[in-house]
Amino acid sequence: MTRRFGLHPEVLGTEAITRYTRHIVELADPEQLDLAVPSCGDWTMADLVWHLAEVQSFWAWIIEHRPAPVEEAEMPDRAVDAALRAQLTDANDRLCAALDAASFDDPAWTWHLEHKTVDFSIRRQTHEALIHCFDAVLATDGPAPVVEPALAADGFDELVTVMAGGVPEWAEYKSSDRRIDVWAVDTDDRWLLELGSITGRSPRGTDYVDEPTIAVVDPQSGTAPSAGLSGPALELDLWAWGRGSVDELTVSGDEAVVNALRSLIISSTQ
Repeated sequence: MTRRFGLHPEVLGTEAITRYTRHIVELADPEQLDLAVPSCGDWTMADLVWHLAEVQSFWAWIIEHRPAPVEEAEMPDRAVDAALRAQLTDANDRLCAALDAASFDDPAWTWHLEHKTVDFSIRRQTHEALIHCFDAVLATDGPAPVVEPALAADGFDELVTVMAGGVPEWAEYKSSDRRIDVWAVDTDDRWLLELGSITGRSPRGTDYVDEPTIAVVDPQSGTAPSAGLSGPALELDLWAWGRGSVDELTVSGDEAVVNALRSLIISSTQ
């Protein structure tokens, strides 16, 4: 049997994508779409709603036309502000219908060099909706949605192994002594993260020399961690994405290593 993609794939999917997308729609007051979204640079609520509508429209096309190449994708035009919420709702309906009609192991284009199935998009779009939902919560001071701890733990895992970390097959990895023991106390998921680097030429022909990365390493290998970071999975996920404070977490050991982890994530996701 093909293994699902993700740490906790059972909590990923269209129910969660819809829940967090519709929460954004509810928080986006049609009369205050010019409200600033501080966690997204100079974006307004209108920009946030449009961004997710554009993203979900794009991935709906990718799944509908799988495994067509990305160069053929059709992109929507931005609606006027008064219609943006409806545009996002329609994009969400289309994306979820496409995902529900697909098998998770169907071949489909993704930007990732190794993971090329629908399952990659299921995971990525679940966390895209979740994090942008918290952007809307922070901007409006609105109610936070319910988030299963397993979903938040999967989000942290995706960030450190895919979005901002990982060691691809084509690269040579150089280890370091900067290690952080990260523990999600409510799911008991644990990661020993090492701030190392990779060197090599990617399949796209890009050369990397001592490119910083985050690697999940065996606790029995190398040096002991110099820092620890623990707390509820949601607080770990929000902190890692820059939507929460480290004050909600417990930090032990070398704080500079924890700060270096956060800096590497920022540089990899902006």
